[in-house]
Amino acid sequence: MMYSIRKFIPYRIKFILKKIFYLGNSYYCNCCQSHIRRFCPGGEDLPPVVEYRITGAGYREQDYCPVCKSTYRHRMVWLYLQELKIRENCCTILHIAPEEMIARRLSLMKQLKYVTGDTEPDRYRHFTNAIKINITQIPFNDETFDIIICNHVLEHIPDDRLAMKELYRVLRPEGFALLQVPVSEILEKTYEDPAIQTEEERLKHFGQKDHVRIYGKDYLQRLANTGFEVEVYNPFKESTYPAIDKLALNPDERVIVARKARKI
Repeated sequence: MMYSIRKFIPYRIKFILKKIFYLGNSYYCNCCQSHIRRFCPGGEDLPPVVEYRITGAGYREQDYCPVCKSTYRHRMVWLYLQELKIRENCCTILHIAPEEMIARRLSLMKQLKYVTGDTEPDRYRHFTNAIKINITQIPFNDETFDIIICNHVLEHIPDDRLAMKELYRVLRPEGFALLQVPVSEILEKTYEDPAIQTEEERLKHFGQKDHVRIYGKDYLQRLANTGFEVEVYNPFKESTYPAIDKLALNPDERVIVARKARKI
């Protein structure tokens, strides 16, 4: 009964009520601009996550925002975009598997040409007009986008090298792609095996039933082999944000920025 009632409450009203209910001074969500008393726990320490010490996976006590559901990795990506003062720029953005609160924020910036997409776009209809996109066959011309956001997607893609090539192809010279993935702290080489096919096997080997690999330290080289110039953004050292501790970011995770060099 309560679920049925909540379903028909307008999004904006629910948003405001949650901001009031969780109001506090301990933490701040930069995605929805909420001052809150706590973030909610999330994730799960499954055996592969613990064994391979996977950054970007596993249980965290302060993980997702109770107001907008953004996780720490969404807040980290949004922080990077805030640092770029994206609101002041006119650019074209492709957002794959769009996170709701980031998509809502970007959709309000009328100076942007903002495109969202996924292989199952209907999952996102309640907050964005997503189109059907397979990132191994992106339906756009070469050099279409200034920015690509592809956050924790490549670990789901069997042919990730082809996906990287497609992302590179549609990126404009001097553009960049944010390509976060979960990465093992101890694996030198990415662990993958095409013979691992079932959800049960993938859960056992990779720590999630729809993951097809665990990236190792060679992830950055995979991107470089595609043609990207890769940068690693450490918000704890590089951000000018005045209260970064209140965002409850993962101190071990970095933003992977893959740039496309300017043509000479």
